[in-house]
Amino acid sequence: MHLDDYLSLFPGSTREKPRFMAVASALLQQVIDLQALVGELNAAFSPVSARGTQLDALGESLGLSRLDTTAGAAATDEVYRDFIRKKLIRWGWDGTNRTVPEIAEQMQAGSVENDNQNGTVTYSAEEFSRAGDQFLGRSYEEMDCQALVERMMAAVGYKRDLGGSNSWYRECIKNGWAGTPEECLREFGSVPKGALLFIREDVSASTPGKFRSDGIGDITHMGVKTGRGDGAIHSSRSKGCVCTSKFRDRTIPNGGWNRVGLLNVFSYGKTVDWVLEHGGTSPCHPEQSEGSNNSVKERVPMKGTVTAKSGSTVKLRQGGDGDGDRRSAGELVKVHLQRADRVDEE
Repeated sequence: MHLDDYLSLFPGSTREKPRFMAVASALLQQVIDLQALVGELNAAFSPVSARGTQLDALGESLGLSRLDTTAGAAATDEVYRDFIRKKLIRWGWDGTNRTVPEIAEQMQAGSVENDNQNGTVTYSAEEFSRAGDQFLGRSYEEMDCQALVERMMAAVGYKRDLGGSNSWYRECIKNGWAGTPEECLREFGSVPKGALLFIREDVSASTPGKFRSDGIGDITHMGVKTGRGDGAIHSSRSKGCVCTSKFRDRTIPNGGWNRVGLLNVFSYGKTVDWVLEHGGTSPCHPEQSEGSNNSVKERVPMKGTVTAKSGSTVKLRQGGDGDGDRRSAGELVKVHLQRADRVDEE
């Protein structure tokens, strides 16, 4: 909570006493500063976000020197963090063959980069969602909203500079998915960790010229869903620094988060990745003008067959004409992947 949040808890009669409020503000600010320090210490020595000498201290406290990695003393912080994380997972193994697949999946799921064996790689959205912890408290002048997101991406190995939130939202439309939080819930069953968050406003005189006529609107701000604490992280002009932001998978009216973007280069989990790969859904943009050269992909029918462990098959269908289950693709896949051996595209 910020100072104003605490002060607003006092009754109106108390808030009218300036000297009392001045003392309360001074005392509460010390508490807020202490909370921020504790939060920074946690991030500074976290296996996910520690760097430099703090990362070395963390590793040495666990008996894991940077020299123990395959890269030796030249190991980057990214390589060293991944080395520590995997060691911790191995140490948590109970030694039985039964849990080997689970341990292997945990180690792979948390990897910063995953080779898809087809000439492409994807990056862990889970790791991406945590990469911002190390930047909490950085000033807005040092790192605006776009710079924060791109620094978080670089922390997991994906380096890209698109020049602004308008460009990033349109990149999601072109190479991923974009829509409202409610549409994301319908399509995928959840708003996954690592999803990009945006604020869309109507086009105005301040909107860059190249974004005024494509019917998408003006994307004025961006952040990332973390799924922890307040739910999101961003660099706030009003707060003057990188901080957390409230997001609970719903549109926040009156200037809050109202758009979600997913990128194909990130792995968000089995359900979301399956839907993105098969192209069964697309964003619904009522503001998208018909005939625009930059029109959003149209919704197309999607069919699939799930083979359950029992050997029986279940036909899936979403969108298009004809009979079939009309729940979102995300809901269908999430339900059936829990008991299926494979999903084959028809």
